[in-house]
Amino acid sequence: MPNIRDVADIAGVSVATVSRVLSATTDGPPVRNETAERVRQAARRLNYRGNYHVAAMRRGRADVMGFALHYPDARSRDDAGRWYFNELRDGIESTLQKKGVSLMGVLPLGDETSLQRGAKLVNKRQLDALIVPGHMAHFRETDELLSTAAGLPIVVVDNIQDVQRPCVRFDPIPGMRDALKHLLDLGHRKLLWVGPRDTRPTSRESTLYALAFELGLTGSTCRIDMPLGAPAGVSEIYNLVEAAVTDLLRQSGREWTALLAYSDLFAIGAVRAVQRAGLRMPQDISIVGFDDHDITHGCPSLTTIDHRLFEMGQIAGELALRLFESDTEVRQAMQNEQITLAGRLIVRDSTCRA
Repeated sequence: MPNIRDVADIAGVSVATVSRVLSATTDGPPVRNETAERVRQAARRLNYRGNYHVAAMRRGRADVMGFALHYPDARSRDDAGRWYFNELRDGIESTLQKKGVSLMGVLPLGDETSLQRGAKLVNKRQLDALIVPGHMAHFRETDELLSTAAGLPIVVVDNIQDVQRPCVRFDPIPGMRDALKHLLDLGHRKLLWVGPRDTRPTSRESTLYALAFELGLTGSTCRIDMPLGAPAGVSEIYNLVEAAVTDLLRQSGREWTALLAYSDLFAIGAVRAVQRAGLRMPQDISIVGFDDHDITHGCPSLTTIDHRLFEMGQIAGELALRLFESDTEVRQAMQNEQITLAGRLIVRDSTCRA
């Protein structure tokens, strides 16, 4: 296997000259065009590609960002969280690729969390910065984010709690308020909320209650018993929600004319229960989901609240680039920078007049 000295011998130059030419560094004296071309020809002749990591260390950047992931140990294509992380990742990559920067997923290893591994790789200069999804993977690990060295270029996306890091946050309230107003305009007055058992004051259920009270709407709740934050399969969510809504319809009947779901996956589970009960959507029951998942484009297509994950990923990528390229003073000033995207209602075919 050829090395840098072989290239230098054929080109008749020093190893340092070969390094300057092939790494495109501006350090050291300039290399004449004819000499540089001779080096490149020798490298092509030997099929020598150089050591990217050495060149990256010399330039002080790896041109790679990290994305901290907390997938379960036994991953499957049925994992409900895959779509969430993929949307964020696609958004981040769409920003980074324009700058010639790659994105690497960082998974837990042994006793190390993905955040700890990512921070270590940043310290080793194998990553330029780390992007951490806060909403699903780390909302219980605020202390870990706070305790990680403040000087490290870390960006948090979709966090619930304050982590004193540059972050991209999501505000569900505008989208949820518009969804309730949309149902109110269609003549719906009594609603059903279908979601996980979540008593946190920041939960979507608590937010919905406050907004519904503000608009004079009433209704009831169908809570699904599933561990909050634990990995769940798509089919598992469908089955649990379908069973719970089916039981509710059998035991309590139905006064409500519209149903709002914690997510689009929960909404599809509810649709299955509604159809099994011989009811029609939207003629008998209007249904609103949350997230704008790929599955919303069914028949009928689902009215939903856009979580704007792809856009959040794009902005997180921009923040990570800016954070890495900033000096210490600017980086410190960015620690409390927040960019907030508001949820948006997307009206499709699953809602109509009561």
